[in-house]
Amino acid sequence: MTKYLAYLDKKVNGLGPIGADILAVGESPGNDEVLFGEPFVGRAGIVLNNCLSRHGIPREIIRIENLCNIRPWNDRFENVLGTPFLQSGIRLIHEYILSYRPIVIAALGNYPMHYLTGKGKKAKGSIIGIGNWRGSILPYVDDQGNVHEDIKVIPLYHPAAVSRSKGLYPIFDADIKRVKEESKFRGLNYDNRTIITNPPGLKLISEVEKVLKSDTISIDIESIKGTTIILTISFSISPYHALVLPIQNNERYISEILSSSLRKIFHFGYFDTTMLKLNGFYIAQDEISKEYNTPYFWDTYLASHVIDPEMPHTLAFEVSMRTRMPYYKQEGKEESDQKGWSRKVDLERLMVYNGKDTCGTFEVFLGQLKDLQNSDNINTFQFEMSAIEMQTHISDSGMLIDKDRFALLKGALITRWAKLQYLLDGVSGFEVNVRSPKLKDWLYNKATGLGLPTRSVKTKVTTNDDALVSLLAWCKSKVDESIKDETKKKYRVKYNIIRAIREIRNLRQRYSMYMEARISDDGRSRSSYKYGPDTGRWAAQKYVDGSGYNHQTNPRDPIEVLDEDYEKYKNDARFVNDIEKEEDDDD
Repeated sequence: MTKYLAYLDKKVNGLGPIGADILAVGESPGNDEVLFGEPFVGRAGIVLNNCLSRHGIPREIIRIENLCNIRPWNDRFENVLGTPFLQSGIRLIHEYILSYRPIVIAALGNYPMHYLTGKGKKAKGSIIGIGNWRGSILPYVDDQGNVHEDIKVIPLYHPAAVSRSKGLYPIFDADIKRVKEESKFRGLNYDNRTIITNPPGLKLISEVEKVLKSDTISIDIESIKGTTIILTISFSISPYHALVLPIQNNERYISEILSSSLRKIFHFGYFDTTMLKLNGFYIAQDEISKEYNTPYFWDTYLASHVIDPEMPHTLAFEVSMRTRMPYYKQEGKEESDQKGWSRKVDLERLMVYNGKDTCGTFEVFLGQLKDLQNSDNINTFQFEMSAIEMQTHISDSGMLIDKDRFALLKGALITRWAKLQYLLDGVSGFEVNVRSPKLKDWLYNKATGLGLPTRSVKTKVTTNDDALVSLLAWCKSKVDESIKDETKKKYRVKYNIIRAIREIRNLRQRYSMYMEARISDDGRSRSSYKYGPDTGRWAAQKYVDGSGYNHQTNPRDPIEVLDEDYEKYKNDARFVNDIEKEEDDDD
């Protein structure tokens, strides 16, 4: 408690009109805020003020508060967790909200989001999740757990985070715009969405006919990660109606829909259409998709790439920007927007999730269509759609693996690593695991290790590659500066130890990435290709079934193989097992 005494006479209270329609809640004041006695006047305040001004919101008309009105020790909010300062601040915030009932609350950061909505999760002593929930329109939850749907809370990145990471600014700016729009009326006003899951008998026939009578549908599958097993498929005829079917025992109806000439919408459709083809489903083209020679006429992933290249392109992000649907990707799995589920998933929950995906995809499509129709970017979108055929062909063709050369390269990697490891262990006097967190102690400890200068990232001691490169430069400078041969030799040894550690890491990474990658049954290695996040260049990843790897990263430098060494080490299971069991450094 004593470490806070210096701050207790420097409290920073809220600012702005009592009872304002918009309430902004941050975490705690910083040095500038303490100096001037007002919240959000430093770098974070500049970001906040700029965004408010851009959207015609005078700062003078909103109320600004912090969860805690004293500056945390070392400016880390975690340092006030569990203290009476924070408990009192949270209590006062809830009392204010319940007394004056603002229309909308901008929760600036993880902790305001958590204490005002209950969202987010604990990880390593902190609350995380703002990246998922930001932009969602959520009901306010008071300190007793009561839900108040007439008071909306919209989580946003904290302006301090935006000031440190400029890439977050467009997202923060868009979320401030949403805060302004939501301040005009009370209530969540969620759209009613009908998600029909696995209907029986005549209801199923009726719903399939309803889909077939529409002209445009959005489609999404859910599959078991790393396999070609599809669990469910969803079809939406609008943003408000979805039919979701388990694949098993519904193949006839699914085929009837997929083989129809309906216009089809996907989000990153390459994955879904490839998985469907691998499961024997034929996907018919419509008149528009025939021009692209693809099975579908609109890809919301590509459209987002064209419209907002600097923004994320996940479906979760697009839904947060273009719909009123709150974040739902945590339902049934970890908080991510990745394709693939485990075998233990609850099928009913999965189908509801699947239905939300297609409803969201359809609504995103309508917004994107409006944006592109009257824009020159429509030509760029059409060009990217036309590239899908080539991307699909390259992805599906893959590379035929020369098994003999593959075995030779595998042995060469092990040989090179084994020789370097032998020398490194000999110099150090023990077996060195170059990926172990314990490596820090050996490198930096003066009493029991090499005594090298400590390298850190954000106060965390690290042995990442940047740290090793820095240590190489330091050792080289010591060699150049030293006069005595004995001193030069000492630093040359340390220099070569660091070089060996870097090269061993590189060799182990190559082995893990390329030698251990799963090859398809036809002897080919495959990648999935798509447009990269914010450029027109292609990006690659594993194939849809989890096999292969990113072929764009294939190393090109040769590896020297000495026959006697190769024969000695190529089948040494100790090295292979160590690679598979390695204890990764967590920097």
